[in-house]
Amino acid sequence: MLNSINKKHTLLIISLVFLTYCPILFNGFVGDDHVLIETNTFYGSWHNITRLFKSDYITRQKDLFINPSHDFGSGSVSYRPVLSLTYFLDYHLWGNKPYGFHLTNILIHCINCLLVFQILSVIFGSSALACFAALLFGLHPIQSEAVAVIAYRADILSTFFVLGSFYFWLKFQCGDRLKMGYYAGCLAMYFLALFSKESSVGLPVVFFLYDRFLGPSDRPLKRMAPYYAGFLFLLVFYLWVYFCIFPNSTLQRHWLGGNFVNHCLISVDIGYSYLMGFLFPWKVDLIPGTYFPSVFPLLSLKTFKIAVLFILFSVVFLRLWKYHKPIAFFLSWSLVFYLPVSNLVPLANPMAMRFMYLPSVGILAALAFFLDKAFNSPLIKGYPQKMSSIFRASVLILCIILTLLLNNNWKNDLRVALAWMQNYPSAPRSYLILAHEYDKKNMFSMAIAYYEKAFYYGDREPQEIFSMGLCYMRLGDKEKAKRCFQMAQNQLHN
Repeated sequence: MLNSINKKHTLLIISLVFLTYCPILFNGFVGDDHVLIETNTFYGSWHNITRLFKSDYITRQKDLFINPSHDFGSGSVSYRPVLSLTYFLDYHLWGNKPYGFHLTNILIHCINCLLVFQILSVIFGSSALACFAALLFGLHPIQSEAVAVIAYRADILSTFFVLGSFYFWLKFQCGDRLKMGYYAGCLAMYFLALFSKESSVGLPVVFFLYDRFLGPSDRPLKRMAPYYAGFLFLLVFYLWVYFCIFPNSTLQRHWLGGNFVNHCLISVDIGYSYLMGFLFPWKVDLIPGTYFPSVFPLLSLKTFKIAVLFILFSVVFLRLWKYHKPIAFFLSWSLVFYLPVSNLVPLANPMAMRFMYLPSVGILAALAFFLDKAFNSPLIKGYPQKMSSIFRASVLILCIILTLLLNNNWKNDLRVALAWMQNYPSAPRSYLILAHEYDKKNMFSMAIAYYEKAFYYGDREPQEIFSMGLCYMRLGDKEKAKRCFQMAQNQLHN
């Protein structure tokens, strides 16, 4: 039963987060939403649920091009049947209307904020601080991509199950006796998290770290070992399914920048960009698909700044393990869940703000703690009594404004393309979107011009070359259309 303070905080969290995100109910389908939901007949029939357990569940990129029936399967390149089940439910609740799918995303995000609040209330021992941290998690603009785009639901859904599993773990150990019902719930939530998105694999490590540094002192790790075994069994089973039964169709990737050293430099640069986004939320923007930063010299100012930041973080982290274990635990949470998306193992999509949704639970909890300490420092004490509350509110208002602006950029493909083109002018994806928009309006010459720009910047996917060929065909230039069709055919067979 929530006490009156928790009820007040709960209502505040739900109200602010829902009101901030409710404008996306009027957004349309964008980007991958078209192939996943709008033009895909897969989710339109309950009979296709059995295909969640068949080999054609995994969608390969070439299938999106050659399949004339517009049944693209799950639309997923990795095995995520729990995620796909939510799309089935949405489709049969709302039909092919984007607002229903957006509503589901918003509700999951609101529930995640409440779970963060409950977990932090236990660990921090302060409802006020937990509320501020939950609001920072819910309103920070780095969450916009994961919540505002239907096709990116995997991140918020897997986070829901991870948070639920961790909350059950806290309840499992609460009191004098271990409560086996909560342990069963913990296992079930972890199972659902794994089959929502693969980045949740690190949860058993988080349990171990919590028990080692924050768990009940009367329960040594040896006593908990049999309970860890259940999670390891699920993890081994999942990895067997992931690599042997339903292998990810994009696992064969190459080093970014052409070699291992450049790949590591780019991966470090990506991590640095994420961190800057957390600390300076106005730096968060819409990142084009498959984008990654260019290689920077090993001996450069950026290398120096990253090295200094890494040393400072290491020193602070070690001090925190000694003097403030809860914050060190949450920073460890971020690191554990960041590693699968850090691009150390090459990813199909090297960088995306949505990847930070699950790691952000830890880093934003730590950031909220440090901000709270700063706003209550002796320097602030000389000001009016409510000054610290004003500072907290100012941070949250800034986050709300920035998130609203980002959510508006996700309104339709045209706004997405313009935002990408403004921030990343050499990224081909923005020009492809503009080409598609002009194609829809029968402005074929303009469409061809933007297709050529996209090809100039490196995107030569067969479906895009084929689309340009159709534009030439409609303009009556059969010779160029034929060359495009032949080129697309050659790409498919390579």
